Amino acid sequence: LVSDAEMHSIENLRGIPNEINNSLHLSEIRTMWNQFYRQTPNATKDQLLQMATKVDDLFGDLFQPPVR
Repeated sequence: LVSDAEMHSIENLRGIPNEINNSLHLSEIRTMWNQFYRQTPNATKDQLLQMATKVDDLFGDLFQPPVR
């Protein structure tokens, strides 16, 4: 649904500081995505983008550089 170029484009990459990587990226964000995939096994591209926006809205202030 999403091309490698889209997934890895500079606009879609998020930096997460090392000191919060385990708790934020490997736990909170991963848990959200796992739940999304379980609840939406046949997600559309639009649904994936909406979920990514939700993650940005919730945690974007913690990213480097901040998003939103």
